[in-house]
Amino acid sequence: VGSGELRQSSPLLGMSFANVLHSLGVLRFTAIQHWDAHPAVCLSSLCFAAPAVAYVAVSCCFADLSARDALPPGSNVNVQLPLYILLSVLYTACIATCALADYAYIRRGHRSLYGKVDIRFATSTFLVSIFDFSLRASAVETVGLTLVALSAFFYSGLSKSFKEWVLRHSLWHVIAGADATYAALRHVPGEGVIEKLLLGALVRVALVYCAVLALLFLGALLLGEYRRGLIWNCGAEWASWVAPPGTDLTDDASSSCASASSSSSSPASRQLSEDEPTTADYA
Repeated sequence: VGSGELRQSSPLLGMSFANVLHSLGVLRFTAIQHWDAHPAVCLSSLCFAAPAVAYVAVSCCFADLSARDALPPGSNVNVQLPLYILLSVLYTACIATCALADYAYIRRGHRSLYGKVDIRFATSTFLVSIFDFSLRASAVETVGLTLVALSAFFYSGLSKSFKEWVLRHSLWHVIAGADATYAALRHVPGEGVIEKLLLGALVRVALVYCAVLALLFLGALLLGEYRRGLIWNCGAEWASWVAPPGTDLTDDASSSCASASSSSSSPASRQLSEDEPTTADYA
């Protein structure tokens, strides 16, 4: 499923590496000074449904006894099946962690517990993905796929305005989701057998995911604004927002206007209680 905080959501390489680059002055991540809630970023977190669907679909094909019996020797299904199942769970969870960290509980100039969970969870997902793909693909292809994802991650982290962060972070989700989907469907063990079942499995799993997401969205609407606010407030008790030392909370006029207009409908902007410190309180 950010940057400067270095709490980006997103699925990938450990924040420790990014923090080292930041500390050494190799890269100066600035996104934390600009990020805020925006519907586009929330919607882009759904991009992680694509690899989740792909990993589930291939797992279903593996689990089909007739398909497994037909797989040629050396297909390594006993290793790949547990990894595919694990990755399907991880990428499904990334949808939720991204939405919570990058929309529901994001606050400009602050890191939250949800952000820390998101980046660490995304890091673990990324590392497992790379390990799994390296078992099926060449070193060159594995490194290339890794560099594509890392480039998008750092590109988001170097955002210098709110609008820029919205675009780049949404793009990061899109690229990371596409990257992982490619990895899930590339060099699948027993391709000659699996591919006969794969298309049907992809369609069925995608329909299930769409139905579940639609039900969740409908349920959120039926709850009403008041109940959604109560749920958000419960989650906010665990957010633990912290403004890192030296963070510049002053924002340019255009970024402020964009943030105000785009996040006015977000839970974080509407449901802050009067005793909850706002961004301005830290300025």
